[in-house]
Amino acid sequence: MFKAIFKVAAWVLFCLLALSCSKDVKGSDVLAYLSADDAFVEGQARLDINLTEASSSDVTVTLGVGDVKENALKSSCIGFSGNPVTISAGATEATITLTLNSEGLENGRYQAVISIINVTGATAHKTLDTIYIDAEISSGVQ
Repeated sequence: MFKAIFKVAAWVLFCLLALSCSKDVKGSDVLAYLSADDAFVEGQARLDINLTEASSSDVTVTLGVGDVKENALKSSCIGFSGNPVTISAGATEATITLTLNSEGLENGRYQAVISIINVTGATAHKTLDTIYIDAEISSGVQ
């Protein structure tokens, strides 16, 4: 009798382990977050949209540019294409290039403020994951 119970328990344990190892990662298990260059160089900066792990479906991340700090660049000063950004199923990151339009800005130190404002197919790492990228404006040269 004991051997039969042991065999059944071992089989149940095996099945449970097999199910947990074949887990399909759902969007709600995946977190999206930002990373970027520390500063604009020659008017450009790299921005990465990262996932904590690959998702079984596409993840769409909508970005926003804000003016939440003193000396922040206005949204019209930052350009990028492909918003929202789609990270294909199975991938863990997408990279876009930000461009700085310094025309009309006074000399000084500025910051670009980029935020995740919406995510579908995953969850934002924080409510609004925000990064700051420094920009030095000097006589129209970045």
